[in-house]
Amino acid sequence: MKRRATTGWSLIELVICMGIISILAAIVLPRYQHYIMRTNQAATQQYLLELFSLQHQAMFDNQGYAERVEALGAVPLERVATNYDIAISNVDNSSHPPTFSIQALPKQGSAHTASSPLTINHLGQKSAGWYE
Repeated sequence: MKRRATTGWSLIELVICMGIISILAAIVLPRYQHYIMRTNQAATQQYLLELFSLQHQAMFDNQGYAERVEALGAVPLERVATNYDIAISNVDNSSHPPTFSIQALPKQGSAHTASSPLTINHLGQKSAGWYE
């Protein structure tokens, strides 16, 4: 009787491979999600700094700070717009010096809901959320 050479994988080998892959996925997936959150937060910080710069340019051009983000003409990246609400507040062009603050609040239902708001004011002072 001739014996055929076995080719392929046995069921035990496949189960062991699936177990190893699932353990690796359980380790890697949370780190990847954290990386994505940090990338989105960095993009939002960059956008707030761009708005900060545009506010100072508006002060030189118009002798006053803009009261709305749209007035500055900066369009946020999709990842910023989907995860944060951006607003300019506390605009007071009559005080000396004039003041403003720009705030990014995490949107409800996004992965950033538990994150602290990001804020920068006319002096460049940043909230604690920048350093998390």
